[in-house]
Amino acid sequence: ENSDSDEVPFEERQKMANFGDLVEFPCKFQIKIVGARQGEFLEDILDSIGNVVKVDRSGLPHTFRDKGKWRSITVRVPVESAEQLYRRPRPALF
Repeated sequence: ENSDSDEVPFEERQKMANFGDLVEFPCKFQIKIVGARQGEFLEDILDSIGNVVKVDRSGLPHTFRDKGKWRSITVRVPVESAEQLYRRPRPALF
């Protein structure tokens, strides 16, 4: 079930088709995210990724660095298709 906000623009669908030709799915895809040193960065990122791929954050292998004013996390994400890599996470309601 996709809502209108989940629809992927035509240009991004073209990129997904090309990307899908380069990567064999399903796979564990490594993603690195860098952000400012503030808030619950690690938990927020793992929750967002987990929501997209339907996996609890405890099931996402990752490494985390917290140096200076920046933080980074590298996550091995189980993905079934190129579409999952382009799916936008839904914002959490606080």
